[in-house]
Amino acid sequence: EQRVYCNATHYCQDGNTCCRSVSGEWACCPLPNAVCCSDRIHCCPNGYTCTSTSCQKESHVTEFFKKEPAIQAQRVYCNATHYCPDGNTCCRSVSGEWACCPLPIAVCCSDRIHCCPNGYTCTSTSCQKGSHVTEFFKKEPAIQAQRVYCNATHYCPDGNTCCISVSGEWACCPLPIAVCCSDRIHCCPNGYTCTSTSCQKGSHVTEFFKKEPTIQEQRVYCNATHYCQDGNTCCRSVSGEWACCPLPNAVCCSDRIHCCPNGYTCTSTSCQKRSHVTEFFKEEPAIQAKQTLKNK
Repeated sequence: EQRVYCNATHYCQDGNTCCRSVSGEWACCPLPNAVCCSDRIHCCPNGYTCTSTSCQKESHVTEFFKKEPAIQAQRVYCNATHYCPDGNTCCRSVSGEWACCPLPIAVCCSDRIHCCPNGYTCTSTSCQKGSHVTEFFKKEPAIQAQRVYCNATHYCPDGNTCCISVSGEWACCPLPIAVCCSDRIHCCPNGYTCTSTSCQKGSHVTEFFKKEPTIQEQRVYCNATHYCQDGNTCCRSVSGEWACCPLPNAVCCSDRIHCCPNGYTCTSTSCQKRSHVTEFFKEEPAIQAKQTLKNK
């Protein structure tokens, strides 16, 4: 299955065209290389013109096509830096790194190589549920969430491109390897050319993409002298010192060694949220700041 990405986070099904909706959000026209009508509600087949009431190509007239909202691409985060695609489950690998089982809410086998569907048990050779036996599923390495750094202190989210803004500051175009337009406001998909009003590639025309400000790298301060990296949570360690859980807004377990994702409960052996169980996350020592924070 192919996806037609509108930006780094929203896509349409294969054979569709991304168009803007009335609200400014992305929407899907159920036609390839379609014409997005200026009313932002309808669209027309390639080579047709949007009139006030229909799609027209010389003497041939056809009804408008209606757009549907674009689909938001989801990620299953294993920790603050690694994730699996939508519909996968995070499991530990033999090396202790995160890996992706290609099933939702899967059972991670103790061999740390295989996984089984939800409700099945891992045996030495297969997945079993009552009298039903199915083959193991194999895990793939988790994906490392990247940041696109524009300079040492400012970055864009994964799948974006750094462009200079009108003010001369860095800004983020929500497309990978994008074309930064000379007006310093807009950008276009890779392979397209910025015109005065839109993005063009051969006979295909699409609307400009607008840039957003970059993100300034943050630190999560535990106190005036110790901090954790962005996306972490400060927890106390066994010694009483500060430690970093590699998850945002995490649950610090009472053993002061482990932590769990937000919304989960620490049990004696794992993290649990209703019927879903995942392994503990381990805390690392907090980083000592070279300079203390000044009182504001």
